Amino acid sequence: MLNLENFPYLIQERYNAVEEAAENPAERHKKLLDLCETLLLYICGILFGEYKKSGKVNITIETDLYKHSKRIPTLGVFQSFNRELLKVLEASILIDKFDNKIFYERVANVAFSFEILKQVVDEGADEKFKEQTNPLRKGKTVKKIGLMKFFDFFIEIRNINAHPEERAGKAGLKRRWPLNHEYFQYLNDDFEDALEEIMQSLDALSNYRFAVAEDIFDEKSQVRFLIESGMNKSRIDLILPKEQIQNISLDERYLIDESNKIYSRLYYHSIPDVNSEVANEVVAKEKANLILPHLKQLIHDKLLDDQKIDALEYMVLWDTARIASFTELQLFDLIDKVRKEMNISSEVGTPDKKGSLFIEKHEEIKRLSFNPYWLKHFLWLQKISLDYQKEEKEVDKKFDSKIDSIKIDLKNLPGNDKIIKAEESIRSIKGKLKEIKSRQRGIPASFREKLKSTQSEERKNALNEEKTALEERLQLQIDKHEQEKQELQARIEELKNKQADRKDELIKKLERLKENKEAEKSVTTWGIQDSFWKEINQYVDGLLNENLNNEEGIDQEEAEKLWVTEPNSWQIGNLTHYYWGKIYPVNAPLKKIRHIGLWIGKNFKWVPSNIPESHLKERINQINIVLWTSVDDKLASKIESNESIFARYSELCQDMVNSNYSTLLKLGLNVKCVDKTIWENSSGGDKEDLFVSLEYYLTNLADTHQIKQLYSRVYTIFDFYENGQVKLEAITQMENEIQALLSLFSNIILELNDYAISTGMNKEEIKRREEQFVRYQKLLNAKFEKAVLGEGFKPTNEMIIEWKKYAFDTLGINHYSFDYILNSFRWKKNENN
Repeated sequence: MLNLENFPYLIQERYNAVEEAAENPAERHKKLLDLCETLLLYICGILFGEYKKSGKVNITIETDLYKHSKRIPTLGVFQSFNRELLKVLEASILIDKFDNKIFYERVANVAFSFEILKQVVDEGADEKFKEQTNPLRKGKTVKKIGLMKFFDFFIEIRNINAHPEERAGKAGLKRRWPLNHEYFQYLNDDFEDALEEIMQSLDALSNYRFAVAEDIFDEKSQVRFLIESGMNKSRIDLILPKEQIQNISLDERYLIDESNKIYSRLYYHSIPDVNSEVANEVVAKEKANLILPHLKQLIHDKLLDDQKIDALEYMVLWDTARIASFTELQLFDLIDKVRKEMNISSEVGTPDKKGSLFIEKHEEIKRLSFNPYWLKHFLWLQKISLDYQKEEKEVDKKFDSKIDSIKIDLKNLPGNDKIIKAEESIRSIKGKLKEIKSRQRGIPASFREKLKSTQSEERKNALNEEKTALEERLQLQIDKHEQEKQELQARIEELKNKQADRKDELIKKLERLKENKEAEKSVTTWGIQDSFWKEINQYVDGLLNENLNNEEGIDQEEAEKLWVTEPNSWQIGNLTHYYWGKIYPVNAPLKKIRHIGLWIGKNFKWVPSNIPESHLKERINQINIVLWTSVDDKLASKIESNESIFARYSELCQDMVNSNYSTLLKLGLNVKCVDKTIWENSSGGDKEDLFVSLEYYLTNLADTHQIKQLYSRVYTIFDFYENGQVKLEAITQMENEIQALLSLFSNIILELNDYAISTGMNKEEIKRREEQFVRYQKLLNAKFEKAVLGEGFKPTNEMIIEWKKYAFDTLGINHYSFDYILNSFRWKKNENN
């Protein structure tokens, strides 16, 4: 039996899952694949940690890190990283395991078996695999292979299991791979033997302790780790140098050596960020390749309806091409290529003389997709009394209480204890069976050398008799344990049958209660509000799928949302009176710190109070919808220790206006801006900022003020109704404008994230800063707490000066962060008093 006592618990869990699935070949195969995948990810995680630890900067690897930073890589990508990392690393605790001179006998056997199986399957076999492969084994020598080649085989086997379509047969005659009982039985034993051989050789997985950073105590220079080696988790506190603590991130994994020192970080199922030293070079080199599929799909989508591109759509295409360093002529060539692929006859022309493919504006009215009644909803919501809302919540609570009671009864069915005990016994028996069967499979090999080394027929006969007797003894033990297991399984089945009637009764009762609860909720203000939020989320998801998540050629395994929306809750205590969605690229380093905001509600909040245009102020205070380039101030205060990100955000917004002001004027764009003398010295605040239309800015402020953020037209409820009827043309105009700005704003966000990477503000650094901010906030709050008296928190100027000195000199916190921490503490304490 393989001893995994000191292995990471995740590997132990995967291995135990294989044993528990012994009776189901298909399930066992899936668990074996899961175990092998986990091993590959641990190997890659260790190699990534060693690469970062080495300080090496390899352009090929850094380029691949950037290429795959937008989404979680596939297993094949992790394998390709393994291959490249082992070429670069001069020293590694794993490098000798991948030496091609090392012969893994059982690994070679499973690779040999799989190669022969592929041969007969490609010839048309769907069954009787052993009978058809045995003749092919004769006269062939098992080829020695290394671990790298084995994992290549594994990925092929895994892909067959995940996507069997068109996997079998020769070119031109492809068919579905036969994933049947015989296939799994043919591979499983050899596959498991190979994995056990690999785990036995990977002593690094048991010689080092795998640990998660759980807490950091800065004043003690101490880090608490949760040890994940072994099934019984333990904790250890390590004193570390301050500079090392600065690079520790909570909830991340590390390898700890025998002397209780950190060997390296473990990047399990994740990849490091691009090294900031080469980020600019890598981003410039790869940005065009990354954006090209999205740009092609964007062109295709713009041409799909009437086979024309209007001025608004072209602005979006050109801005997207521009950030990928395409020339306008290259964009026209790409449009022409897509046009030909779509068999569109209109001419493209040149940037100086556009062809008939380009028009000024689409004339058709789109279907109603944005629902203007959503704006009316918030008007209606304000008229509902809080007392009525409370009555509805009480009804909901009564249903929940009854549902919880039934769930408790389901957990405590008579006979549960006996079933659990019997299942534990079965698990124990399975472990014994696994060990005995492993010994039984090893008998031929154990006698092979003895038989070869003797010339005496008498001795050979004696050895064969001994071998047979041993096999028979082990088979008797197997039969005995199998009988015990069957008896226990029959006992469990009997107990479950006795429980069945009571369980069915409770489940039906639970389902009825849930149905009644949903029926009751659907006609309450709470249910309507919940449904209302789901409708808007569905609408926003549709916008993202049409405009931002439409990348061409994404691998099936990588099919995931590149952009997501995070809405505010539909209830915060009482029903929420506005919808605010944060739209951001999910795998970008800044995530929602800098995002696109979508607002639906009354009295739009996220603008300064200085609004010189009376008509704009009126629209802000009505029920409205706004899209804008937004920022999460709380998160920004934690991670942006200098103002370079803020400054670049403003510059990108300014550049957007400078490049497209004539079209943006038609879109009714609004801007937030500040006097340039204030902007050059600090970020400014809402007291100094102005909120104006782009027209007002260009006429009165362009020479003196810097743009900080961009806003769509402020669409109000009155724009969408006329004489009680919906104005479809107004909806079409709004949707065209919102979709254009969504794409333009997303380009700003993408460029800002690339800038952040180039300055070292990657995902790892941002996470580290957030955690550090929380720790430092606790340290400062402990000092503030001493100044709290009976009448509240009223510190003296001397106290504040002392705290600032500690924050700036000892902790390295900037002025903005200190003010945020102090004001948060003051508000909380004074509110409680």
